[in-house]
Amino acid sequence: MPLPLSERVGSRYDLALYDPLEPAHSLPPDTRIQEVFDQGRGQLLILGESGAGKTTLLLELARDLLQRARNHEEALIPVVLTLSSWATKQLPLEQWVIEELKTKYQVATEIGQAWVENHQLLLLLDGLDEVAPHAQPACIRAVNRYTSQTPRSLVVCSRTNEYLEQPERLSLRTAVAVQPLSPQQVDDYLSALGEEVDGLKRTLQQSEPLRTLATTPLLLKVLILAYHGKSAQDLLPLVNTALTGQQHRLFHNYSERMLQREGPRMHASAQRTKHWLTWLASQMTARDQSEFYLEQLQPDWLPERQGIFYQWSGGLVGGLLLGLLLGLYFGVLSGLISGLIFGLSGGLAVGQVFGLMKIAPAEHLTWSWEKARSELLGGLRHGLPGRLRRWLVGVLLFGLLGGLLVGLSRGLLVGLLVGLLVGLLLGLAMLVVGPVAGLLGGLFFGLLFGLSSTQLTEGKKLSPNEGIRRSVKNGLLLLFFGLVSGLIFGLIFGLVVGPVGGLLYGLSFGLLVGLLVGLLYGLAAAVQHYILRFWLWQAGCTPALWQYVAFLDDTVDQLLLRKVGGGYIFRHRLLRDFFASLDVVPPHDPSFRAEARSVLQNAPNGDPSV
Repeated sequence: MPLPLSERVGSRYDLALYDPLEPAHSLPPDTRIQEVFDQGRGQLLILGESGAGKTTLLLELARDLLQRARNHEEALIPVVLTLSSWATKQLPLEQWVIEELKTKYQVATEIGQAWVENHQLLLLLDGLDEVAPHAQPACIRAVNRYTSQTPRSLVVCSRTNEYLEQPERLSLRTAVAVQPLSPQQVDDYLSALGEEVDGLKRTLQQSEPLRTLATTPLLLKVLILAYHGKSAQDLLPLVNTALTGQQHRLFHNYSERMLQREGPRMHASAQRTKHWLTWLASQMTARDQSEFYLEQLQPDWLPERQGIFYQWSGGLVGGLLLGLLLGLYFGVLSGLISGLIFGLSGGLAVGQVFGLMKIAPAEHLTWSWEKARSELLGGLRHGLPGRLRRWLVGVLLFGLLGGLLVGLSRGLLVGLLVGLLVGLLLGLAMLVVGPVAGLLGGLFFGLLFGLSSTQLTEGKKLSPNEGIRRSVKNGLLLLFFGLVSGLIFGLIFGLVVGPVGGLLYGLSFGLLVGLLVGLLYGLAAAVQHYILRFWLWQAGCTPALWQYVAFLDDTVDQLLLRKVGGGYIFRHRLLRDFFASLDVVPPHDPSFRAEARSVLQNAPNGDPSV
């Protein structure tokens, strides 16, 4: 349906809708959003209530501008971006656009930077009202700086009230406000759908409050989905609900109707599905998140009791891993039993820190040659004086020790000569090993500090939990590198202590280094993530680890969530707010049966919502 629009042009070009009482005029019913955009010389603010159709208009404009760009090579390239992610780093808008192009559309940084610098982009920015409230004034200022440097085309969408509450105003020439649907539009639309919605159509004609509710495109769609095939009698509970609670009752009935579609993957009950969605919505609302990614889960999502369990179990697992590793390494030096005792005791102590760490997946590894070169040169510089010290220590200690031992049987003079010779040979060996150790140390620390890990921006994750899988892959890759490095070190060290001893020391050292680096760059985050999801399951907040993705995909089929790449969003912010307002007792809670029995016994006969 064409959405009714009213237009406001500010008294100055940069003060559109500065004063909400400024006169506005209605646009003809057949006015297209592209016409308004052109009349505003490429700068437009789209305002409206929640569910009024702002995003639909923005996408309609994007479709028309894309066609224009295909037909005219000099036309600007339209790109739709969601402003909610701006609050994370609060970058200058140009830099944020370059990052969003790369992560949302896989446009190379060089190309995106060239487009921005050459003013070839036409930004269509949705969801200004979904930027974190504390960051909205700064976001408006960032958009204004972007448009003030050079006259640029730009479109922004926002809820009306949230925009008017801001102390700042966007420097855009024109604003349109999306108006409610007319009763005639609603009647014509329902008539076109046929007999399936006759009961809804008759009820709307008789109920003024419900007819007002249906003038919002989103709520009209929800009404149709919730009550298609239902009689007017079935709508009486909704009609009799107080006006303030009517929207809540509508979303309740809609969700119950959608939950009657049993998911094809997990087959979760309606009560369990509602409880898990309620928990998810409340967590997203508390964190001002519009999109949910499994990689975003953090320990503070847990209830207090399970949070303590997570901390100790995370520390236990981390301590066992580190303890076994240290035990194997020091076991080569002091015996396996004593090494394991030392390693486990130290590992459990250090592992408690592991349970407190924030989960930071290493989804993308980057390399800095500058950092690696600096660490490599530092290793060589420290290796040079190190070999001199080792040479002196070798001559003095081994020479004197050998001289004393030989002197007991052959005389002091012969003993000193033999001791000096042995010390000289061992010192020369240390002279060789010193720079090698310095070189290997430099290479190791060059890798450690030359590497850095980052998390992928949400839009680049194309499948659920992709960030954790990438972390596991990167961690295993670095573990393999540690083993290969240890093998090389062992072969070199074998020149001094023999091939078997050198290989044993080298592999144990490589395993220690590889696992430490692997944990640091990916494996630790994966271990923490799955321990966290285990305790979320035990708390009744989510399905089991192996069922969560199937559950989320089922809710997509039930028209409750929408899948976006590797993440999920509620089909509308109003639906998220509805679930966040609920307080559902966990289905496995013993009080649930008693509460359900009480509700059923006291419910009025014929109330379909029960």
